[in-house]
Amino acid sequence: MKQLIPIIELLVVVLVGIEAYIGFVGWTDFGVYYTASRLVSSGTPDKMYDFDILKRMQIEIGEKGWPYIYPPFFAIVMQPFLMFDEKTSFWIYFILQLPILWLFLFMLRKNFWDGENSKIWILVLLTLAISTTTVRTLSYGQVNFIVWTMWLLSFWLYSKQKPVLGSLALALSTMIKVIPLLSIIVLLHQRKWKEILYLFGWIVAIFGLTLFFVDIDTWIAYIHAAASIGETVNSIALYGETGIRRFLHYFLPSMEKFWFILSFVFVVITYLKIRSLKDGWSYLGYLIPISSPIVWAHHFLNASVPFLFFGQKLWGRKTFYWFAAFNFLALVRSPFVWHRHILKFIFLLFAFSIVILEKRCRDVSH
Repeated sequence: MKQLIPIIELLVVVLVGIEAYIGFVGWTDFGVYYTASRLVSSGTPDKMYDFDILKRMQIEIGEKGWPYIYPPFFAIVMQPFLMFDEKTSFWIYFILQLPILWLFLFMLRKNFWDGENSKIWILVLLTLAISTTTVRTLSYGQVNFIVWTMWLLSFWLYSKQKPVLGSLALALSTMIKVIPLLSIIVLLHQRKWKEILYLFGWIVAIFGLTLFFVDIDTWIAYIHAAASIGETVNSIALYGETGIRRFLHYFLPSMEKFWFILSFVFVVITYLKIRSLKDGWSYLGYLIPISSPIVWAHHFLNASVPFLFFGQKLWGRKTFYWFAAFNFLALVRSPFVWHRHILKFIFLLFAFSIVILEKRCRDVSH
């Protein structure tokens, strides 16, 4: 079975690509990045945080119109795509994301799979292959594959005793999408003072480089935009919410607050269990989406890290089943909301049940 794993990973990437192509809705997050990058190129970068201007530009190219809430650095690095029109650029970006997804799977396996139980890794691959986590990230032209691959790369480099390069990878992911900066709490917990120093050194250096393309007012506009995003959370967060919270909202609204309490308790208890940097990166895998102000289904890519890692550590204990169920509900949008997800739910639940039943039968036979 181990010999087939790389082939299965490649098939998963192909499957996700096909699903994303079929499910393409005609408007993308990529359009936001593209128009923001155009404003940088035109010499008015601070306007990328003016939603009225950005929305008008997106509508002109056939996009729906969403705000740009990323750091200016990301709009700068997207400049090469301006050599093509927006539609052509999107499909180039789409194709480039496929090897990045493969790299994410490869690094996830190398860093967090012990190589012993192939069924657990195949379960993770099945989850990613049919969940909105991966498919929407690709079909919407989002940046999640890049961010979380860089985030995994930083762990790998840290584990190889390369703190300078590890901190560079973490700094780059942070300057694209700020949330990976939460990794600082694990570095502090593990007393990685040198890594922390390098991390902030790289962030300052990248910030300095951006000033050749944008002025300080652009960064101030970004801070204001990031702060004001909270105003829209209540209106759109639940719309894209995943798993059990949305189910509770519609069917048991009085229990919705319990979801936040449960998540908070889970985060605190597991933080106390961190014993290594590997434990810490697994912990961050679910802390990051829980902490995100807007939690879309396709923001849970990194939740596959603890799904795999803790699944192996806790295998054979009841705790694993609860943890796996938690991550299952995070990775796959609640099937109780949209009928088209029921088949995904049934298929994955079937695969999940077979793994558990096989393990229990083996325990009974021993």
